[in-house]
Amino acid sequence: HEFGHAFARLGDEYEEGSRDDAPNLFKREPAPWGPLVQARHLSPPLRRDADFFVPSDNCFLNNRPAQDRFCPVCQLEIHARIAELAGAPLPW
Repeated sequence: HEFGHAFARLGDEYEEGSRDDAPNLFKREPAPWGPLVQARHLSPPLRRDADFFVPSDNCFLNNRPAQDRFCPVCQLEIHARIAELAGAPLPW
C-alpha cells in the first residue's frame, strides 16, 4: 500500500481516501484507462464516493485485509514509473 503511494504516486482507493488527483483516481468519466475498459481488458470503474471513481475493489490501495495485489491500473502505473526512472519507452 505505502509502496504504491511513495513509488508510483497512487492514491487511496478506499471510501473518503485520497482527495488529490492520482493516476488511479478520477472525477469524471471517461476514465483515463477507458480504452482498456472498452477493449474488455478491465472492468468498468467503480464510484468510490461522491467525488471519485476507482478502477477496482480488489487492490492494495483499498487498504482492506483481504486485498492481495495491486489492481491492473495500479500495476500499469508501477510499470510506467519503473520505465520513467529507467529512461525506457513504455510499450503502450
